[in-house]
Amino acid sequence: MITGIKEEKKAEARTLIELYQKNLERLLKMSYGLIPFEPGAFLPGFANKALYVIIKRLKRKGISEEKDVNKKLSEFLYSETFEDAPYIKIASMFYAAMTRRAAHKGRRKPPGRGFLNDVKIISTLLPYCDAMFIDNECRSLLLEKPLCDDINYGTKVFSLSNKEEFLKYLDEAKQSVSEEHIKAVKEVYGSNWAKPYWGIFKR
Repeated sequence: MITGIKEEKKAEARTLIELYQKNLERLLKMSYGLIPFEPGAFLPGFANKALYVIIKRLKRKGISEEKDVNKKLSEFLYSETFEDAPYIKIASMFYAAMTRRAAHKGRRKPPGRGFLNDVKIISTLLPYCDAMFIDNECRSLLLEKPLCDDINYGTKVFSLSNKEEFLKYLDEAKQSVSEEHIKAVKEVYGSNWAKPYWGIFKR
């Protein structure tokens, strides 16, 4: 097991709670005019959405008293069940692996915002994708032990470091598609579905 993996999992729970509390505090201060009003503050962030969903499920189970809801919510967030959720498990192992590189492999440059965003996306989608194209650093982390053993969902992982394999994978996927499948895709996405949308790259 990667050094610090347990601590990283606990940190995910603490971060959710802290973000949720900060969002509530921010809304209260706005309500009393203590800080400027920001319309965007009323759009629920990731932490709020996650905790709302958990609280809603608890209430469906008949737990309605606020003190009981808070107690059960805390128990769940610090339980093994929560720690083993795919997102928590993958993200925690990424962060622990990066910490290990800094401690034992001499990495001095701290991970930037791009890395943190990549971890969020990969941790959310990896278990449900046949293949992902990600950056070189994230792919190299996923190929390290024990990451490659502990979070192996059978997803093929590509980056610029093995782009030829990625192109081969795409060619094989294209050749394996049946006529019925292509017909269904055209019905859903239109006849121009295969035309690349290059406009997204134009300035």
